[in-house]
Amino acid sequence: MAAAAATPKISPIDHVLVVSPGPVLPNAPAPSTDHQFHLDHQSPEFWGPGRRLLASLGLPPSHLTEGEALLGQTEDQSCYDPMSWTVIVHKSAYLLDVYYKGKHFDSFPAVFGRNPDHSAKKWEGDLRTPEGNYLIVEKYYNPRWRWFLRLNYPNYSDRQRYETMMGEGLVPVVHGHRRALGGSIGIHGTDRPRFNRLRINWTLGCISVQNDAIDELERILPVGTLVIIKP
Repeated sequence: MAAAAATPKISPIDHVLVVSPGPVLPNAPAPSTDHQFHLDHQSPEFWGPGRRLLASLGLPPSHLTEGEALLGQTEDQSCYDPMSWTVIVHKSAYLLDVYYKGKHFDSFPAVFGRNPDHSAKKWEGDLRTPEGNYLIVEKYYNPRWRWFLRLNYPNYSDRQRYETMMGEGLVPVVHGHRRALGGSIGIHGTDRPRFNRLRINWTLGCISVQNDAIDELERILPVGTLVIIKP
């Protein structure tokens, strides 16, 4: 769990959003020229919102994924709609996949909480990364993590599980205080890029990607985007 640069605002969003995210591909498909996107005869002044957003990423226009090509062809404001985007995180594969309107957009290596037990987060301080369906509820700059995309952890399922464990006496007591459920979980950059490259889980429970990746994610993912975290 990363310390935020500013006190996060409490978001009213706290529910599980169910959409069809498209096929789950644990290994990112290689870029292919099958999805080339050309605007040879259009000047930037005639580009649609999707093409402008794609251009801001600085991607090679001749080697685009299906999702990137689809974004480039988007002529309306739907590229800014959180329902157009889905993030699927695979903890066991150290991978974060992004989909645009159900098409694979990009994949980024990721690392997670440093607890050797890679199960879902249970309470504050257990150094685990949550599992389940979450929403991005806030995006803000952080001098250590570059960008922090905060998730709505704990969601309803997390609180229900915690209450059950409380009733069964399974939540630990440390120095006379019972562990809280915790919060401030999100996707952020890294000040330990070597650890990320070596797939060393080092966070307090957040999802960490390289800094160029968090720059892209902050740009393309609207607040409200669904993030599915899998084992």
